[in-house]
Amino acid sequence: MDTPRSAYLIPYPSLGEDGWLDHVVLRLFPPLETERGTIKYAQPKRTPPRLYVPRLNRDAIMDAATPLWITEGQKKALALAQSGFAAIGISGVEGWHVKGSRTLLPEFSALSLRGRIIEVVPDGDYETNPDVHRAVCRFADALREHGAFPRRVVIPNPVEESSA
Repeated sequence: MDTPRSAYLIPYPSLGEDGWLDHVVLRLFPPLETERGTIKYAQPKRTPPRLYVPRLNRDAIMDAATPLWITEGQKKALALAQSGFAAIGISGVEGWHVKGSRTLLPEFSALSLRGRIIEVVPDGDYETNPDVHRAVCRFADALREHGAFPRRVVIPNPVEESSA
């Protein structure tokens, strides 16, 4: 079993005008292999998931008239933000809620969701992994309960494309 030899720290900006949350995530290299699966990211035990809000497009993120892109992961959220999109990240497909609940994270209340188009961008295994598919459907339902108009954006999986 490989143990991580290095990592980088991902700090979480706050939804406010400035400042940072007391929440960080580590990206492990190589990922940690355990009996329960592969761990690519680590955070302190018993910390709830948080929204990753790139500072770059904060005004657009807070603007209800602007479509909001929600991706699985911080890196994809940053890539979309650098391309000019109002994007936030969730930690994995279930990162929109705390375990045992299907209620949106409290941080979502700071965002204008009613009447807003939400582009939900799951990882490429959406079409092949029933757990991911189910989680995305539940997330869309939770967004609809708050008056949002979620739409799924599926990014093709290049591995599957090349084998076709």
